Amino acid sequence: MNNYEDELIDIELDDREIRLVMASKGKRFANYILDVIVFYVIVFGLAVVLATVNDNFQNWIIGLEETNWFIDRLISAIMLFIYYTIIESTLKGKTIGKYITNTRAVNYDGSVPNIFTILSRSASRIVPFEAFSFLGQEPTGWHDKWSDTIVIDEKESSL
Repeated sequence: MNNYEDELIDIELDDREIRLVMASKGKRFANYILDVIVFYVIVFGLAVVLATVNDNFQNWIIGLEETNWFIDRLISAIMLFIYYTIIESTLKGKTIGKYITNTRAVNYDGSVPNIFTILSRSASRIVPFEAFSFLGQEPTGWHDKWSDTIVIDEKESSL
């Protein structure tokens, strides 16, 4: 039986062997839930601060309620793209959810993804139905496959 939750990738790199253990679906789901919560807390906090400081911002927010569905989704997608890009590039392949679950996004050789790879991961996340790409057998999503990255369990892996 092939259990992808225990998928190992052994690599010999610069005369040393590294062992990468892919994060389980459970940890990946926890990452998603935690990151969504953090994202909404940040967005809500920024909206409260901006509405307190600037009355025009409050009127703009009220005006957003009257926008169409497409504009609402576009603004949300841009904000998610910015959130994931800033967090994963600053924290070297981690998000707040990944910090809590001790996981990290890495390239297949175990190295930290560069900014272009992180941009690719962030852009891939805003594709409609991308969250459902985890329903397959492997604990990877489209944003992993399209950016040639994996999310590893740091406690089980040796870097």
